Amino acid sequence: MSSFYLTIPRRGNQCSKGQETLGPGDEYYSALYDDEVNGGFQRQDFCQSCWEIETALGVSTAARSYWKSRVVVKKEESDACQNRDERAMFLLKEALTRNTPEDIAEAFVLALYLARRRLLYLRRQMIQGETLINLYETAATEEMLAVRKVAVSELQIAAVQKSLASKLGALVAQTEVYATSIPVLSSYGYDFR
Repeated sequence: MSSFYLTIPRRGNQCSKGQETLGPGDEYYSALYDDEVNGGFQRQDFCQSCWEIETALGVSTAARSYWKSRVVVKKEESDACQNRDERAMFLLKEALTRNTPEDIAEAFVLALYLARRRLLYLRRQMIQGETLINLYETAATEEMLAVRKVAVSELQIAAVQKSLASKLGALVAQTEVYATSIPVLSSYGYDFR
């Protein structure tokens, strides 16, 4: 199998058109275009006023995908949560570089977990070939991650749970609150304990 990894550029610090600085709490619009020259995607970010002008000119119809977002205001969390969540983010990025069915399933579940922890934000769904892709933005770095969507009915839940528990289990020795603080994704049928 070939590797499946879409590179989505990060948000710029300024509006692509008006060069207005996009600071914490500011709303902005992002548009994703196919990059004919280099392959992959090109991203443009717009402030509210420039987006209204660009929409009137038809930029949204030329875009492959677009979404509205807000620049994240960063908040502090306890060290135990950061360590567990950092490990989950590392495992997600690692799984996205491989293309096995197990890695695809783990990436999907980790993305759900991190979205619930509000470390990832689902920005858009798009179709690449015949595959449905969820585009997530990381809260800390505003990096875009493309995660294949997996039908929950097709997941081997017990196997994914066991695999992720063992990979996240290296963290058990580092924190005493592991057993009581890891959230249960009961709405999706996952439990990381």
